[in-house]
Amino acid sequence: MKRVDWLIAMVIIAMGLICLFVSANISRDMSILQIAKTMGKYCLKMMVAAGLVGGIYCLLNRSNRQ
Repeated sequence: MKRVDWLIAMVIIAMGLICLFVSANISRDMSILQIAKTMGKYCLKMMVAAGLVGGIYCLLNRSNRQ
């Protein structure tokens, strides 16, 4: 694997851990419905960020191959 591939893998792992920690800290004082809404909001933002990073990487990688 190239360094960029390792970087992308580490970013995805870090985003998953952040989502896990945020959801664990939020769940202390909220109802289950509020927890689900909040986790969905934070995790959705993380997934969008990962999609953007992956999309940019694919576009850059595609232009380098041609």
